[in-house]
Amino acid sequence: MMTSQSIITFFIAFFIVSVSSSSSYNVYNYDLNTPIFTPDGELKQVEYASEASCHSYPMAIVPFALNSNQSLIIMVTRNKSQRAQSRILQMPISSVAQSSGEASLLFGINGILSDCVSLLQTAREEIQTIQASYGAPSMSISSESRPPLHSIKCAKRIAVAIADKCQQHSFGGGIRPFGAEIAICGMDNNGNIAIFVTEPSGSIFEFTSHGNEGGHVIGGELRKREQLKLLLQDEDTSTPITSITENSGLEDEEDACIIRRKIKQTVDAYMQVYKDEEVAENNGGKAAKDLIIDELDLVMAHSSKGVFRMNGEMLRNAMGKSKHETLTATNKE
Repeated sequence: MMTSQSIITFFIAFFIVSVSSSSSYNVYNYDLNTPIFTPDGELKQVEYASEASCHSYPMAIVPFALNSNQSLIIMVTRNKSQRAQSRILQMPISSVAQSSGEASLLFGINGILSDCVSLLQTAREEIQTIQASYGAPSMSISSESRPPLHSIKCAKRIAVAIADKCQQHSFGGGIRPFGAEIAICGMDNNGNIAIFVTEPSGSIFEFTSHGNEGGHVIGGELRKREQLKLLLQDEDTSTPITSITENSGLEDEEDACIIRRKIKQTVDAYMQVYKDEEVAENNGGKAAKDLIIDELDLVMAHSSKGVFRMNGEMLRNAMGKSKHETLTATNKE
């Protein structure tokens, strides 16, 4: 027989269960401030910031090794802006051997441009700190006697500094997370390549390469990003091996052929992904392929030859096609 105390306890428990079941879980009650976790353990403001890079064009990073124990990085994205803006930047880290790729770092930015600029300022301050400690000349030691800074170690240290800044904004009250994704690429003269990608949450993804391992894609729409990854993983061996140019500047002619094949594969991948979009936007797809090539922002970093930025005409020459030939082929299609 139930006592009065057990009856009261039963009604209290029934009331609590009924109230909790009737209340609905609204995720938007947890996105009013940064350090508020949802019951699922998510920070909604950080989730929103991570989506910012999805509204940019995907950026492909293709590292590969050459036969002459050298390495090369191809970084490419689309830039439809008519202004002189580039989302691929070069920052020198040493005054020694400025012409080599080892003396500088390659940055790729994705997401909200103002947030990217703020994080790049953090990178510049960290480079100044590194140079003051290890790379800057002093009164007693000349710049010629100082060894060049290790590019990969500098890239990792700068990535940590940017990630710390992102982490502070992810958990600090009254400030919003950075809606930016930054890629830092470094290389050395031994053929080693390291790529560090920072996320708005403060996470760092590291990719190391010692050979031809395909490409990495950051930012952009998920479907296009996965399609680009798939196209960059498949090596195009059908391209005939010919020289990039008569005056390529490379001692090994076979290295020039490998670079040309990689450029063609990368450009063809972007043309394949955006071909249907350009056909829909342009009248009947007139000169769609040529338009995509002109909008590509492609930068190459060679471990000993330095950094080169290629425009549309240079890309056509590297692919073995002039602008007239590309337009003629497009009109025939």
